Amino acid sequence: MSCFQKVHFELSFPALMERVRLLMPRRTVLTHVEEIEVNAWGWDHLGEMRKQYSDINFDFANDGIKIRIQNDECLQKNVA
Repeated sequence: MSCFQKVHFELSFPALMERVRLLMPRRTVLTHVEEIEVNAWGWDHLGEMRKQYSDINFDFANDGIKIRIQNDECLQKNVA
């Protein structure tokens, strides 16, 4: 199964975390966090979710977030 296969449903948070564990990225930024969810649960609840899955390096995106993308292959070529 391709990681990019079209998903016909939304994943539960635990199912998403299992997929992230399988993919083993260095960092994951979860986007499309609905404003209604943040208003209902608050950022503290999202912080508790991060603690629950502390073995996974992930963050919840927010408006205005800046993400630095680093390509190790390019860095290795410039180190010579």
